Formats: sequence, structure tokens, C-alpha cells
Amino acid sequence: MEEKLKRYFELKKLAAEVNEELGKLRNELLDGHDGIAKRAYGDYILKINVQDRREYSDDKLQEAFPDPALWRLMSTHDAGKIAGLVKLAVVTEEQLRHTYRIRRVQTLTVQKL
Repeated sequence: MEEKLKRYFELKKLAAEVNEELGKLRNELLDGHDGIAKRAYGDYILKINVQDRREYSDDKLQEAFPDPALWRLMSTHDAGKIAGLVKLAVVTEEQLRHTYRIRRVQTLTVQKL
């Protein structure tokens, strides 16, 4: 059992190191490109896309929807749940207008040819 625990600890440490290096490389790749890009470099294709994501404020959502039953459906500012409620016409985009801010996120994909 001690060997399993030791190996688990080693792998967790290695995973943290890999994630740190991936983060640094991602930032370097994104810094070299502005906005949307799709370029080939040798045997690899780099794709960068931009997404607009909504970040909801719990306080503003609660002000906009004081009904406790509706608030329980949202439970938190989960963008997926809120989008589902809009699709089901439980809430409207107009009601949500001042409850979020837009955050631009760049996504990075690297593929081997």
C-alpha cells in the first residue's frame, strides 16, 4: 500500500509540473498571435479562437429574480443552467441584461498533421 501511495504522490507532483509547463507554453503561443489564427508550423497546426463568455453576478441575478423558486433553478451563476432556462423561456435575455459581464477567452488547439 505504501508503494501505491508513493507512486500516486509522484504522479500528482508530475501532473502539477506538466500543467505548469503547459500553461507557460500556452501563454507564449497566445502572446505571439493576436485574435483568431490558423497557421501551420512544420508538422503542426496552431488554431486560436476567441470566445465571449458570460460571467454572472449572484447579487445581480438575485435582484433580477427575487422569486425563490426561480432562484433555486439557477442555484448559482452557472452559465449552462441559465442558458437552458433561456431556451426553455423560463427567463428572457432582457431580464438577464444587467446581470453579467462579457469576458473574452482565447482557446488554443494544436494538431499534428
